[in-house]
Amino acid sequence: MKGFLIAEEGPFPGLIVRLDEGNEWILGRDPDVCFQVIEDPMVSRKHVIVRREDEEGFIVENLSAVNPAQINGAQITEPTPLNEGDILQVGTVGFRFSHTDPITSSTPETHDEDLSEEHSTTDSIFDESDRLDAFTFTSDEKSRWMVKVSSGPNIGAEFTLSRGSTHILGKDPHSADIVFQDMSISKAHARIVCDENNALVIEDMKSRNGLALNGRLIHEPVQLQGQDVIVIGTTHLVVIDTEAPQDTVVSPLPILPEEEELVEEATTKKDDWKSTIIPFRHIAVGGAFLAAVFLVTGGLITLFSNSEIIVEKTAAPEQIAEKLEKFPEVHYSLNEKTGKLFLLGNVMTEVDHQELMYTLHTLPFVRSIDDNVVIDELVWENTNAMLIKYPNWRGVFLTSAHPGDFVLRGYVANTEEAGKLEDWMNTNFSYIEKLKNAVVVEQTLQTRIQSLLLSEGFSTVTFQLTNGEIVLAGRIPTRRESQYSALENSLKRIDGVRDVKSFVIFTKKTNEYIDLSDKYTVTGTSKLGNINQFVVINGKILSQGEDLDGMNIIKIEQNDVFLEKDGLKYKINYNQQ
Repeated sequence: MKGFLIAEEGPFPGLIVRLDEGNEWILGRDPDVCFQVIEDPMVSRKHVIVRREDEEGFIVENLSAVNPAQINGAQITEPTPLNEGDILQVGTVGFRFSHTDPITSSTPETHDEDLSEEHSTTDSIFDESDRLDAFTFTSDEKSRWMVKVSSGPNIGAEFTLSRGSTHILGKDPHSADIVFQDMSISKAHARIVCDENNALVIEDMKSRNGLALNGRLIHEPVQLQGQDVIVIGTTHLVVIDTEAPQDTVVSPLPILPEEEELVEEATTKKDDWKSTIIPFRHIAVGGAFLAAVFLVTGGLITLFSNSEIIVEKTAAPEQIAEKLEKFPEVHYSLNEKTGKLFLLGNVMTEVDHQELMYTLHTLPFVRSIDDNVVIDELVWENTNAMLIKYPNWRGVFLTSAHPGDFVLRGYVANTEEAGKLEDWMNTNFSYIEKLKNAVVVEQTLQTRIQSLLLSEGFSTVTFQLTNGEIVLAGRIPTRRESQYSALENSLKRIDGVRDVKSFVIFTKKTNEYIDLSDKYTVTGTSKLGNINQFVVINGKILSQGEDLDGMNIIKIEQNDVFLEKDGLKYKINYNQQ
């Protein structure tokens, strides 16, 4: 028997908790003990537990005394069976319970969000075996359109687009029909549609890095033509129209036999020069030509006798410098005798490298090129592909803002991992002298954030840090709202902090404490003079500093007991009990 909890309300819509392995599942905020961690300030460390029993099926039990879970709007006070369609409320998250797997039960009508079943079974351009023969798939009908990967992690892969088909391009096997091994591509990045008229249209699916066609970003559906270049992430695709006409080879027309005889007769016939009469105008032109020859000859003799002719050499360095103006990080050395050009330096992308080679080959004095230029794009791809194999470094990536300036960014958990990463880069990265290490150590960053919260007097505010994103939670008085806004601005200015999200609740003085009087019964107190020393709660004798269900007793007064847990304050009023 299997069960599924599908989040339909709250901050995590679509989250699926699978109850298929084991017999007990705990939901809460504590990652050390919980099967499913729910990052919600209204969820306790251990909020609910779901059990599978042979006779009764799935049973849910509440574990939170502060914010009890509810089922179908009713608070859970004892172990309660879970039935098909029941709504389980955990903090601000509402789960619907079902025995049916929501993924396998999706229908083709939900194409825009979940994708159709037909698309989900379409071949991907790669599989786990990573063989080149798995990159191509075809249909029974001969297809007009073919798309080929010209650069990127899946270079060389190609796929055809048949009439009346639709394909989703992305990196998620569950969301895309054609899947790419490219971290810069979204789960569902773009859609290509080949309609019944064999017209090909592409559109962006609100991807994070956008969709470019022939070097320009597009935001609306665009019809594709043969030889169009599509860029998604760092992957380049070329559209090939297999029905496009090929270039025509032009050959000279044949000479007919009659024309050949005339040509031969014209070339072999000898004129009778003795009987030829030369017109007067020809004689005049010839005389003028001879006079011009004499004048030019005389001028040349005079020129050579008075000054030396200087032959200007080709300004090769200036021409090469002009061609390399767009590539400031590329340096050269030219052997003018052999025409061999030696190149050294960096360019950003493969397109830049192709443009550089094409430009230099247009120079007439360049006969060969010794190419030692580093393409930064390929360095990123290879290094990032190796870094992602290490689980503790999956938040680290290599990039560069300018050619030859490599920057290592991201987050590691502690200084020990930072040291291991630095040693690895020194051993495996060939351009270490050009590398800037900007990796943030979360352990150090957490200490700095905690110190700032304490120094500003916000000890009741808790935080969580994940890949540079800070999530704040807790309760503070309304009178300190302006001070809290200044604190948020200070946190955003800390190096390594990408974003700050606040779930802090501002409360008035009368509402600073959560009233638990209806959950706990005080049956007695003891005093030393006018000071309360002990209190009896639910049959337990407790004093200041001790814990009650995980809540610390911070003060015992004449009518109230004050407690605190995770930055939240509680009170038990026993004056009317």
